[in-house]
Amino acid sequence: MGDFPLLIFSSAFASALVLIPVAFFLTKEEIKKLGILIVGLAVLGSVAGIAGGISRVGVVGDIIPAALGLVAGVSFYLFGVDQSKGIVASLCATAFALALGFGYAAGAGNRDIRDRFDRNLAFCSDGFSNPEILNNDRAFMRFSDLFGTTCIQMIATDRAMIPEKAISVEDKFRQIKGSMTKELDALKSGL
Repeated sequence: MGDFPLLIFSSAFASALVLIPVAFFLTKEEIKKLGILIVGLAVLGSVAGIAGGISRVGVVGDIIPAALGLVAGVSFYLFGVDQSKGIVASLCATAFALALGFGYAAGAGNRDIRDRFDRNLAFCSDGFSNPEILNNDRAFMRFSDLFGTTCIQMIATDRAMIPEKAISVEDKFRQIKGSMTKELDALKSGL
């Protein structure tokens, strides 16, 4: 399901922003024909925007020019067939650009959430594998007290995302917490 609601929202919002003001000047038949074009290009813009926003590589340099080339081709075709269709091409390009911007912003927001999770997971992994913390009982207990529960939840969530280890996050949390509790009890009894 992931990005589907973002796709629907950005496409619908961009289409509505373009169609609603124009709808007052067109017949119902013209609105239907124009609506199909606008919604189609808005969906294309949303898909390109979300893909570009989520990506960590320079995909934007490839997708956006290709999509803009398609919009330009459609515009030239519509304008070449009938010069009175120039307004249609302009409206379609507007819907595409709006949906592309909304999709890109939404995709970048999703990427930020995953990046933040990855940074926090790396912090937890580094903390619980740092030799200086592991060799110092007080440092380990302090780190566990401060970040233990949060790190266990993050590690459990990360492990639950691996298909071959497909158990619930709660079960993975209980497993990790149980093993860490046993290790901490062993460390405490050794002190």
